[in-house]
Amino acid sequence: MGMDIEPDTKNLYVINHDATNVSENIEVFKVVEDQDGIPTSLEYLKSLKSSELTKKWFGALNSITVINENQYYVTQFVPQPAKPVADENTPSKGSQLLD
Repeated sequence: MGMDIEPDTKNLYVINHDATNVSENIEVFKVVEDQDGIPTSLEYLKSLKSSELTKKWFGALNSITVINENQYYVTQFVPQPAKPVADENTPSKGSQLLD
């Protein structure tokens, strides 16, 4: 998983290869700090997702650099998106590279 802290809000952005739901997402968390400014926990804020992101990049994104809360760059880990495959327990779990 790639992750980065947004400079202004200090929110944490994390790339999530969600094999259970067959979705490539960017998860956003608020970094909760104590009175001394030391991070103590994360609070889930939202998931950034789109069918186009999943179609083109499922399992292929690697690193993320956040410019601001509406702009970020990602790197590609593999040359092709992963193709979801079924296992014996859950039809949507697992992935493999496309041929």
